[in-house]
Amino acid sequence: MKANSATWKASFKAPRETPAAGEVRRALGRVLESPIFRDSLRLTSFLKFVVEAALDGKSDRIKSYTIAVEALGRGPAFDPQADPIVRVEAGRLRQALARYYATIGCNDPILIDVPRGAYVPCFIPRSPVMPMSQPDGRMREVVAGWACGANINDRSRQLTDTLAAFQDLLEIHRLQIAAISSEIDRAWQILKSSRALLQVAAAGSADGADKTKARLLRQRARACMETTRRRRRAPGQKRFA
Repeated sequence: MKANSATWKASFKAPRETPAAGEVRRALGRVLESPIFRDSLRLTSFLKFVVEAALDGKSDRIKSYTIAVEALGRGPAFDPQADPIVRVEAGRLRQALARYYATIGCNDPILIDVPRGAYVPCFIPRSPVMPMSQPDGRMREVVAGWACGANINDRSRQLTDTLAAFQDLLEIHRLQIAAISSEIDRAWQILKSSRALLQVAAAGSADGADKTKARLLRQRARACMETTRRRRRAPGQKRFA
């Protein structure tokens, strides 16, 4: 019994195998053909570059400079310290991947991720996700198997599969929450930008009104001065005549 338990724990904790390059490229194709990526040339170029470099065994080339020059169209004089384009596009890429796997790609067999702190992607194989309306049916199958007197190895495999499915569901929920959070952050940034623009417009209107008022006062002052000069000049002209 202890040996079986140890075997089950080892099989559950063992890391999943790395997907083959062909499978990863097919997964990449599905991502790039999705509406989330199809209309964004920068995100498409960024993701394709880092994935192909990793599959070709050139992960050491996945740096800010090479991404900017070979994927984002920057020139040889690109300076990562002065130009934040790679960091900005990496953030957008992570948000787009989160949206994709939380919606269209929720059942993709391979998850492509770009962890924070680096640009080297990782490829995570996943089990098919059960529909949300049928988890109880899967559990009933497991319980039925136990009731039929299946041996401990079969039970362990069934339980491992069920736990793997639950893990995938948790991952989907995490990606959905990340996607929602990114949308909220983007909406907040848009709101802040709109507020700043309104403040600038209001300040510009106030400045314009003040300038108009000052111009009118100057015009009135000049008119008064001109009238005064004419009145002073008129008597002298009459005496001279």
